[in-house]
Amino acid sequence: MKRNLALICSFLVVITCFSILSCGKDKPEAQKATTDTASLPKTKIGIDGAKMVLIPAGQFQMGSEDGEDDERPIHQVDLDAFYIDANEVTVGQYRKFVSATGHTAPNWNQVSQSARTDNHPIIGITWDDAMAYAIWASKRLPTEAEWEYAARGGVPDRKYPWGNRENPSMATYGVAVPTPIGSHQPNSYGLYDLAGNAYEWCLDEYEKNYYQSSPKRNPLCGRNMQEFNETFRTDRKKLKGLRVLRGGSWTSSAELIRVTSRSRFEPTAALHDFGFRCAESVKPLDQVNWNANR
Repeated sequence: MKRNLALICSFLVVITCFSILSCGKDKPEAQKATTDTASLPKTKIGIDGAKMVLIPAGQFQMGSEDGEDDERPIHQVDLDAFYIDANEVTVGQYRKFVSATGHTAPNWNQVSQSARTDNHPIIGITWDDAMAYAIWASKRLPTEAEWEYAARGGVPDRKYPWGNRENPSMATYGVAVPTPIGSHQPNSYGLYDLAGNAYEWCLDEYEKNYYQSSPKRNPLCGRNMQEFNETFRTDRKKLKGLRVLRGGSWTSSAELIRVTSRSRFEPTAALHDFGFRCAESVKPLDQVNWNANR
């Protein structure tokens, strides 16, 4: 009996020590993951004067089984932390960019017909225009996965940035004109106008069936991040193919402002409701594992 008791006690000691060692092994990794962004400011101001919000690293279920074919299948995505503009780029911010760089200006008269103040989102912008602005501001365009992750506000299964029910008081859509940025409540991450107001360009090329083969970590359809930036700077004509837009606009139906809804257009298209917001990697671009599919 005593021998059996001693064996049981020894077994329990071994199990306890193993548990302690295992926890000790895992704990520093968990702390390291937390520390990676713990020292970073939750918000900051970009060189273009735009407020940016830190979006923590994490995973989510991207896509929807209830939407269009290109939103299927639902698949898990893991993302590194990143910053994203709290608001869409405004008319006033874009004016400063044009003035500073000599970039071809949009037709300001046409812009002002809908975006009537400097605090409205800039519209009539091509993907090329948005890329040029982002590079000038030492930022980039968000990937499609980053955009959807940010729009969900850290809450799974959301149909809209605010929840699952249509609510015209929470976004500008199905109306005659856009509204100034920040006219509605932000989502859980403190981001505004991710539904409606202006369509937002993403970095990715568009592929209808991309979700069927999308990489799990930091997916980016097309070239990797460095190639996108380098090729854009040297010979943007090589960047062919449709580009992704997200979020719908003030002219859209409720169906098009869902967080999973995907739109696409030629990168040279400058429709009257096309705008954008910028993002920024926490890590240097050459240290991020971009899983690009060509």
